[in-house]
Amino acid sequence: MKTIEVKNAVYSYGGNHNVVLPELQLGSGEHIFIAGASGSGKTTLLGALAGTHIVKDGIVLVHGREYKTMRPSQRDRFRADHIGYVFQQFNLINYLTVYENIALAAKLSRERMQRLKNPLKQEIEWLSQKLQIAELLGKKAGQVSVGQSQRIAIARALLGEPEIVLADEPTSALDADNRHRFIDLLFESLGKATTLIFVSHDRTLEKHFERTIELKTLREAIV
Repeated sequence: MKTIEVKNAVYSYGGNHNVVLPELQLGSGEHIFIAGASGSGKTTLLGALAGTHIVKDGIVLVHGREYKTMRPSQRDRFRADHIGYVFQQFNLINYLTVYENIALAAKLSRERMQRLKNPLKQEIEWLSQKLQIAELLGKKAGQVSVGQSQRIAIARALLGEPEIVLADEPTSALDADNRHRFIDLLFESLGKATTLIFVSHDRTLEKHFERTIELKTLREAIV
């Protein structure tokens, strides 16, 4: 069974504004790069894969489940259990510590907690060492830099080895050297069976990935 399958899928923003999503078939452990300029629908695709955007036509299957058949609460639970999402704006909670932000991924999902190979504290410390943010764990998230926030968001997404990681322009605020260093850290921290969908407009990053899918502009995608 494919980890992800998208077929004949169309998402509607209302009226005649309908975005055609690319055909996708991804297996466990695949790493793909989604390329496209700003406004090409990259974030719409990630939303459909995460179940925050429900397609009006076609199918979006994730682990054999179709979001259209789920209640909103079921989608939220499915997302928490199976998907690590690295948002473009990171979505950290500034008044919580870095440790508390990372721990949320497991505390909101019994499945993610059960997949931990070691106690929660030990897993967070290991990931933090990997991502070079161990010294920040006691700080409030609102006190760290943009580059550090990106690494915290990655640690939160990877905790408990989710089957799928969705990354939405996570390197947009970094210079070229730090972008490639960040990708290397990301790959080092992924579980062996984790499927990665990495979205970016920066084509210099695609060499790190097994294959690339290029999106058309939204204007070309409207039907």
